[in-house]
Amino acid sequence: MKEKLQKGLILPLKILVTEIKEEEKKTESGIIVIEQKKHTTSGTVVKVGKGTDKIPMSVEPKMTILFNPLTAQRFKIDKEDFLLLDQKDVLFAF
Repeated sequence: MKEKLQKGLILPLKILVTEIKEEEKKTESGIIVIEQKKHTTSGTVVKVGKGTDKIPMSVEPKMTILFNPLTAQRFKIDKEDFLLLDQKDVLFAF
């Protein structure tokens, strides 16, 4: 799978991300608490496309970013989940 990612081409201003899975929340008695759909989520940047002459890329691989999951395109490579999003959809990077 890593070989496919290294050979793959990311289009300009696009970011490939793996979503950070959060642990299930449980009450003291063991009941799983289901939360409503989040409006933001976080993930780790895996690969970044090139910027343009006017818009440089502001994130780098291995950074953690916050983004709106509704704007991300989800897909799988060798049974691993990834998201592809535009740089403009990144809310915060650290």
